[in-house]
Amino acid sequence: MAVIGIILKATVPHAYAQPCDWCGLFDQPHQRDVFGFPDAFCLRDYGVTGVFALIAGAMVFVVVTIGVFGPRTNGLKLEVASG
Repeated sequence: MAVIGIILKATVPHAYAQPCDWCGLFDQPHQRDVFGFPDAFCLRDYGVTGVFALIAGAMVFVVVTIGVFGPRTNGLKLEVASG
């Protein structure tokens, strides 16, 4: 799979978004190296149900974070919210 990514990056360089600011610290190679460990430990200790709970909890965390810290768009027209 990595070979396909290298070929695509070489042939179609504009197909990949460029990271900006601190987001560049967590680019794709580091995600594969680091973020699989919590899943593996959870799978070892708690099984498939534990991994499901870990991923679902991460999704709930993201939803709550966006809801609390995100921009206030309730009741706004799209043109007003985007501009």
